[in-house]
Amino acid sequence: MAYTRVYWRPSQIPTGALVVLAMISLGGMLMVETMLQQETISDYGLMVSAARQTEEGMTTLRAVRERVRRIDADVDPVDSGMIGVSSSPVTSLAGHLPAKQTTINPNWAAAILKMMQEAGVKPGDAVAVAVSGSFPMLNLAAYVAMERLGVQPIVIASGSASQWGANLPGLTWIDMARELRAAGVIKTTEVAASLGGAEDRGIGVSDRGKDIIRKAIKRADLRFLLPATLEEAVAKRIGLYTQYADGKPIAAYINIGGGTASTGPPAVDQYFEPGVITSAVPRAFSVESVTGHYLKQGIPVLNLSGIATIARRYGLPPVPQTPQPIGAGGVYNTMGYQRWLAVAWVLGILVMIYVVTRISGVASAFGGKHEDPRQVRPTL
Repeated sequence: MAYTRVYWRPSQIPTGALVVLAMISLGGMLMVETMLQQETISDYGLMVSAARQTEEGMTTLRAVRERVRRIDADVDPVDSGMIGVSSSPVTSLAGHLPAKQTTINPNWAAAILKMMQEAGVKPGDAVAVAVSGSFPMLNLAAYVAMERLGVQPIVIASGSASQWGANLPGLTWIDMARELRAAGVIKTTEVAASLGGAEDRGIGVSDRGKDIIRKAIKRADLRFLLPATLEEAVAKRIGLYTQYADGKPIAAYINIGGGTASTGPPAVDQYFEPGVITSAVPRAFSVESVTGHYLKQGIPVLNLSGIATIARRYGLPPVPQTPQPIGAGGVYNTMGYQRWLAVAWVLGILVMIYVVTRISGVASAFGGKHEDPRQVRPTL
């Protein structure tokens, strides 16, 4: 049996009026969606306190750096002391100077704190962390953010660094962290450290550099990891995270930089997107890595690599040329609807519908008229 589909609409409302109503409705919706306003987020005070603590750490490390080697204003325009040199015995691979310069901002602590919250991390959670010397400023910001949020950090460090990172002999990240603890700026202590470099075995680092890193690890009284293979490096790190979590589930994994054990070799780590991630394309899992392991377990990852992308996402300036004030940047704000505009738009649409239906003589909820069946007709 064939059926004919029948549509009903009020016969006395002109088609032109309906088109105008639809266009006004769409225009109003577009206006509400685009005319957003900045709103200060509820955790503003917590984020500011994290940035202030990070700034204190920068001040502490600047004094230490000046004792080791003069700060080069050409590569460190902010005079932070957090940018290293182009080459040294503990340098593992090439680095991108603008990326290092972009991190010289204490407000990164607020961004990392916000990222942890986006990943669902709560006070008391166990968080696995991998740091190298490539981005010492981000390491400091992450330590502070974790302490401010009140999580249980489980940190494994790598002693080597890419260009322009913590790559001064005698001032590796392991040395920096020890100085920060001695000054009372942070409390977080790493559970272990490795040479870093390719395969987490110091490949690419000179013999002298390896000796410098071993001595730094000894000074900090940390457990020394020396895996025989990349697969063993990944397994040992995951085992340590599980051991020190003491029965708690790992709530998130934070990777800072691009350690081979953490994100895989260069041909693979590019497939892990920057920022907070919960998945990756299949190619990212072609080589075992700690990041891949946790993603497969359904655990979110904060991948602090691809610095320019993350900086844009959280409203932090690229390559700042002057010290950044605490509390500055889009990371402290969120875009929200102008509620009065949305209410006005809805009321305006309702009034226009009422006017059109009244003028057209069509029954409406506003007029309280009884429906007259002669006012509508079926249209095929």
